[in-house]
Amino acid sequence: MSIFLVTRSVLGTLVRQPLWWLCAALLAASWPALRTFLPLGLATADLHHWTAAYELAFLGGIVAILGGIGPLARLDWILGKAGAVHRTVIETVTLVSCAAVLGAFVLVPAHLFDVWQFTEFRAGESFAALLLGWLHVATIAAVLLRLPMDMVPRIALVLLATCLIPGLLVGAAPPARTALAVLDAGGTLRASFDFPLSLAHWMAASVPILAWGAAAVALASPPDPRPEPAHALRDPR
Repeated sequence: MSIFLVTRSVLGTLVRQPLWWLCAALLAASWPALRTFLPLGLATADLHHWTAAYELAFLGGIVAILGGIGPLARLDWILGKAGAVHRTVIETVTLVSCAAVLGAFVLVPAHLFDVWQFTEFRAGESFAALLLGWLHVATIAAVLLRLPMDMVPRIALVLLATCLIPGLLVGAAPPARTALAVLDAGGTLRASFDFPLSLAHWMAASVPILAWGAAAVALASPPDPRPEPAHALRDPR
């Protein structure tokens, strides 16, 4: 099964939903809103319009990943024929692609209509951290796609694990920092706003992603060795 075909199928399902275009319109309108209201002091004082744009893109990407879980689950009958590693790669790349498409509605206007070169913002580093954060969320979603549960609880668990629990654990005692490192997909993005990230930081941020990916591979069912019946390819009409 081709990654391109799965991604096209999932994106085709998402773009037919009104909620997708509502989120896209809100993200596209967020950049001029940030440029207008932040200089007036009508937002958090230490918030910069560049960091706000990337944070909105990150949240928009999470929405896209949540929306892509359902279409991916409905493709289980064909993804189950792929190997565990191949299937996990297809699912994570598809979900990150959906996140990138929706996140582009705020990032593309931001880069087209602002002279960011004259600020201290490191766009390239933050963009890499943004992709890493989306990949983190996608691997968590891939693990939950392996579990036998309904769609609403699955989406709720992804939202709980990637947004709510990390928000509650920020600044908590040291025992909670381990859970924060495993679940906080936006930590590297936030860190990229404050200081240049070292190689050790990138490697440490990749460990939870590799762990979630390995868990998704381990939980994947072995592919069905039986050939697909010939009648399955016929038009049911």
